[in-house]
Amino acid sequence: MTATSTLTGGSLFRKFAPLAIPLILQSIFAALVGATDAIMLGMLNQSSLTAVTLATQIPSIFAMFISSLCTGGTVLIAQYFGDKDYNGVRKVMNITLQISLISGTLICLVCILAPETLIGIYTADPELQKIGADYIRMVGPSLLFMSFSQVYMNVMKNTGMARASSIFGFITVFLNIGLNYIFIFGAFGIKGMGAAGAALSTSICFLAEAILTGIMSRRNKYAPVHIKDLFRSYRPMMRKYFRYTLPNVVQGTSWMVASSLCVAIIGHQGNDLVSASSVCIIVMNIVSGFITGYASASGIITGQMLGRKELADAKRAGGFLIRWCLIYGIIIGIIVVLLTPAICGLYTGLTDEAQHLLKIMLWFAGFRCIGKFINAFLAIGLFSAGGDIIYLAKLDIINMWGIVLPLGVLAAYVFKLPPIVVYIVLNLDEYYKLYFMIARYRKYDWVKNLTRKEWGLVSRFEDSIRKQTFERMNSGFLFIGSSGRISMANPACAALLGKEVDDINGSMYMDIFIRSMETEHDAAGYELSDLILEAVSNKTEPVNRVITLMSGGVPKRIRVCTSFIEEEDYKIGVFVMLNEA
Repeated sequence: MTATSTLTGGSLFRKFAPLAIPLILQSIFAALVGATDAIMLGMLNQSSLTAVTLATQIPSIFAMFISSLCTGGTVLIAQYFGDKDYNGVRKVMNITLQISLISGTLICLVCILAPETLIGIYTADPELQKIGADYIRMVGPSLLFMSFSQVYMNVMKNTGMARASSIFGFITVFLNIGLNYIFIFGAFGIKGMGAAGAALSTSICFLAEAILTGIMSRRNKYAPVHIKDLFRSYRPMMRKYFRYTLPNVVQGTSWMVASSLCVAIIGHQGNDLVSASSVCIIVMNIVSGFITGYASASGIITGQMLGRKELADAKRAGGFLIRWCLIYGIIIGIIVVLLTPAICGLYTGLTDEAQHLLKIMLWFAGFRCIGKFINAFLAIGLFSAGGDIIYLAKLDIINMWGIVLPLGVLAAYVFKLPPIVVYIVLNLDEYYKLYFMIARYRKYDWVKNLTRKEWGLVSRFEDSIRKQTFERMNSGFLFIGSSGRISMANPACAALLGKEVDDINGSMYMDIFIRSMETEHDAAGYELSDLILEAVSNKTEPVNRVITLMSGGVPKRIRVCTSFIEEEDYKIGVFVMLNEA
């Protein structure tokens, strides 16, 4: 861990920009897939636009579940990747895929078998229910395809393949535009299907995306997908996985369900409000694409710093990036307000009342951008990178279920306020929690490394074990992970090697046992290095051997004993015990 940070704004930008730009583009492309659906359906008629806006709440809830699962997995993947523990990366990826594929199969079946029940939650209008049910039934398969492609594209972002994932997003957008035109309006001998055509186009696009990511997974040397690995048990890793993903999934899914109920409240305020809200949601989704890409890149950069134990650099990087959040939030908000006339002009099919409501919503959206940018950056970026997600879960649950929904119900059904006022009350959620998010950021509880307990010991006992047993041992003792990095070394070990404990902990064993050895005893250094390498790489049984090492310029006969530590059927590290012979 670095005591002080040498990170500068320029050096951070050089690391951040190559990662952030592809992720921002990918997120925007994903938002544009939904936007093209809405734009073309808006050209068709207002009823189709309104019905699909309500119907997409179901896939949106599942998409949020997958996104939350991926965000939670990113907490571990980024840090394992930063620590060069690729075995850990693969385990987290496979656990995420197992959960997402099972969930995707179940929700796909529900959408196909009971679409009328689902759309009935959001509207009582028979025409909207029929259109919405057709859309949900046809979009169901896309959720199964999404459960693979979105998870693996998240892995690609974290393993140096962000550019490829953004290219896939680019392909998906243009494929969706072409298929939407064909299936919504009818072309090349195919009869126009309206809203159901938009759903069919979405399903085909996600199928194509799943095929592309499946092909790319075979080329990822850090995290390839193997079918047999999806049927394995990862029980020891599951405990750590759920510790960092479950709060995030609960928080994200709870937020989306509450948000969906807000849409249901709006859905009962009249079709004009729903239609105008549909367009505003599209605009905010595109804005959110930029925000999510920026936040995701921030989380990966800071997560890898934390994984490398560069805690001071991670803290400084967070400070740089949050200042730019405020600037970008203001700029994007102004752009949304300035583009209001052009956006309204795209939706000539809306009634005059819906057009009027849309203008007010877009002006309000410009103001909302600032709070949304800062909150998303902290939640998706810094807090998730450092595993500080239980606080996020609590805050979002309290905010949405304890403040936003009750205020919305009071505004709509008790005080019977005008529909546009109800909309604004329901969409002030970003500012209800902004103060608490910034206060949490300033406590820096998110600045911590999550991979140091790589052998799976119970974390709350680690300090007492080290102080009462490990550090008091007369024998030299150290632990070397599968990456070759020394995680723990006690004072007796440092004394035998003629070094300081702080110089050993966190170093690669090659640096300690070869590069720092005196020239005349290189052979002994290599002998010890080979012994450890064989143990770490699972090539030999534990050994007991006497070698000669230099300690403070004096040759010493040292007895070296190794012992493996395993997780499932993987040998993930080796204990080394040193004693004078």
